[in-house]
Formats: sequence, C-alpha cells, structure tokens
Amino acid sequence: MAASLSLSVLSNAGVIFWDFDGVIKESLEIKGEAFAEVFAPFGADTAGRVREHHKANGGVSRYEKIPLYLSWAGVQPVGSLVESYCARFSAVAMERVIRSPWVPGVEAWLKNNPFNQHFFLLSATPHTELLEIVRALDLDSSFLEIHGAPMGKADAIRSIIERYGYRPEECLMIGDSKGDQLAAEKNSITFLLRRHSLNEVAFRSYEGCSVADFSEG
Repeated sequence: MAASLSLSVLSNAGVIFWDFDGVIKESLEIKGEAFAEVFAPFGADTAGRVREHHKANGGVSRYEKIPLYLSWAGVQPVGSLVESYCARFSAVAMERVIRSPWVPGVEAWLKNNPFNQHFFLLSATPHTELLEIVRALDLDSSFLEIHGAPMGKADAIRSIIERYGYRPEECLMIGDSKGDQLAAEKNSITFLLRRHSLNEVAFRSYEGCSVADFSEG
C-alpha cells in the first residue's frame, strides 16, 4: 500500500493506540542485545538464541520471555529468580532505550498532535518502567493513558474503547509485531504496521496499511 495512503489512514484516525519499541523508539535491537548480555554467562549459543527469539517476538513481555530463556539455560524458572533476572534486564536496558534513536517523524507527531487525536500508549514493558521512560522523553502530556505489563494490549484497547465510548472504526493501532496486529483484530480496529528490518520475515505476506516512518515528506 502506498505510503501516502497509509499516512492518510494515520492522520484520519480519531484515536490512536501506539506501541513503543520499534514504533516510537528504535529500541528493539537494543533490548535484544540487553537480553543477550544478561544471559551471556550461560554461553554464546544461549545468548544468541535469546537474541534471535527476542527479535522475532518483540511484542511479548519479558515476564514470558525470561522464564523461557532460563529454561534454555538449564535453570528452573522459579518466581524469585525470574524477578531477579527481570531486574537485571531493566538495569541494562532502560537507559539505553531512552537514548536510542527516535523513529523518524514520530517525536513531532506525538508532541505536536497536529490533528488533535487521542493518543494512548500500550507496551509490553512493565508499567512503572514505562512511566519512567515516558517522563524522561517528555511525553507525559502526549498520552491520555499509558498501559504497560502486566496488562495485555488487547485488554487495554477493549477497556479504553468501552470507558471512552469510542467506535472501533475511529480507532487505529500502530504496531510492529504479530501481537500488536492480533490486539487490533481482537477489537475490530484498523492496524497500521510500522515496517523495519527486524519484522520483514514475520510480515512478508502482509498486505495491509504500513509505514516505514512518520515523516510526511
């Protein structure tokens, strides 16, 4: 689909649900490296497997990924250990995410809101950590609500639509993963894919609306 038409879909939506990693910030690969660093003590093979899994599953919460990665490392993923590894990952990743490049055009779109749209932020990042990142990026006032893990994106969209009385046809989900697409489909709203090198394979046969960035030129 032509980029101009996809940007028209974006500008005509009244309500936009934004994913974060890979949509607002170019932080997917950074998080993959952070996961690999945390699991490096278990060997290069495990670290590499972890990195590749993260790339293919960007919209999945670390609370699902880390138990899996621990099992790959031959470690029983008990609750306290999972929490410890989540904390290690946060310590490595958060500042790098804040410093990562913006997806072109998105900072101006979010901060200027040229079409007076209602913005909501949905992410698999833990809620309290997501709030810290948003504050550091001076995006506090851009979103009506911010939802991180453990709330799932489909549940967050459904709750917001019901509470605000939105019509599904006026809503748009912008994401870069199959999980984002599924969250949109579950709520019968339009999905706009942000294409990048890490999701080329997953969306090879995708024929819906997509953008490479949010520049209008």
